[in-house]
Amino acid sequence: MVSDKVPEDYQLEYKSKLDLNNRDHKRNLLKTISAFSNTSGGLLVYGITEAENGIPDELKGIIWDNCDANIRALTSIIRDRSEPTITIFEPHYFQLENSDKIALVIKVPKSWRGPHRVKMNGKEEFFIRIKNKSDPMSIEDLRTSFNLSETLTHKIRRFRENRISELYINKTPVPFEGNSKLLIQLIPLNAFYPEININLPLITDHLNELAPINPGHGYNHGYNIDGYIVFTGNYRDRLSYSYLQLYRNGIIEIVEDCDPESIIDRVISDERGIIDFISKNLTILKNIGVEAPITILISLINVKKVQRFSSHTIFRFRPPTIYNDIINLPEVLLESYDVSIANSLKIAFDVAWNAAGHLKSPNYNNDGERI
Repeated sequence: MVSDKVPEDYQLEYKSKLDLNNRDHKRNLLKTISAFSNTSGGLLVYGITEAENGIPDELKGIIWDNCDANIRALTSIIRDRSEPTITIFEPHYFQLENSDKIALVIKVPKSWRGPHRVKMNGKEEFFIRIKNKSDPMSIEDLRTSFNLSETLTHKIRRFRENRISELYINKTPVPFEGNSKLLIQLIPLNAFYPEININLPLITDHLNELAPINPGHGYNHGYNIDGYIVFTGNYRDRLSYSYLQLYRNGIIEIVEDCDPESIIDRVISDERGIIDFISKNLTILKNIGVEAPITILISLINVKKVQRFSSHTIFRFRPPTIYNDIINLPEVLLESYDVSIANSLKIAFDVAWNAAGHLKSPNYNNDGERI
């Protein structure tokens, strides 16, 4: 950066010093991190002095006696003084050659949970990047940011509702065997931006990694109007009972035919299988360049209204009756690919176990961690 004279811009800022006990340094840290989160993400680099117009002048580094302890303190400052909490950022330090100083680089992705405000010195402020500066958000900026957040949430929920409506009447991309279905959707939050369009010919190797959730003795694959699909069976000889559709905007939709009277058992008896399958497909999305956050949606379609005994618990009284024809498990938001998928899915599995007449999933401890 220094040798190439890379100037500051709306996604890059240089700072020469960082003292976490200095009030002004902390405020500038929070100001820049929140502005990056509220705009398009960016890099905050400490240890570089600037010449005029944001041009880097010299890599001098900063002195940190205990780097690991300072990283923990920095992380605590950002998380404790931002609201909603900024949880996704990556601080890294690099030892300078022949020196006791370091360079600190903080990578901040765009947040889809914003806008985030900074709480410090009795004030609460919102910031945004404008050119190479972090400026206070105007009323119009705030209105736009809040509306964008609400619009994304609405679009995701509307996509889910529309797909369920079509699957309910068996409107599927391939001829399908049954009416009761397990539906899993992996939806990137940026999927609804018009510029997002996966170039399928460039990711052929990754397309070969896609498979239905229950491939049985084999499956077919091919391009279709929505993107790329893998499915059991074939168009001419027999109906499919499982398929995976990769949409051009990065959404993955997985559908499996289920017995209407045991569709809930399909989820609660195979949590690990579902976790592993979702994890595999998230890795594929990451490898083809689809950015997080990702929303995970699990739905049960055409659930038969039956009284049911559970194989997991003996009911002393009348067993529960399933009254919901459609069961939408809670939305799960993965803010990055690094978070625990198994632990994140706990809330969805708990509700599935609730529907089966249980308090919660028995596969997690009291801290919410997968056993």
